[in-house]
Amino acid sequence: MGETRRAFSRTFDFQMYVWAAVLYLLIVELLRNIWAWIEARLTRHLKR
Repeated sequence: MGETRRAFSRTFDFQMYVWAAVLYLLIVELLRNIWAWIEARLTRHLKR
């Protein structure tokens, strides 16, 4: 967000924040899916 704020202050283009939010959501969803896959793989033996 610091880099986004700096880029916005130079260009005053609100689209910077939109792209930062999209990138953030993509990273969070990717990490969430990886974590769910790891958890499912590690807890296979606990499920019947």
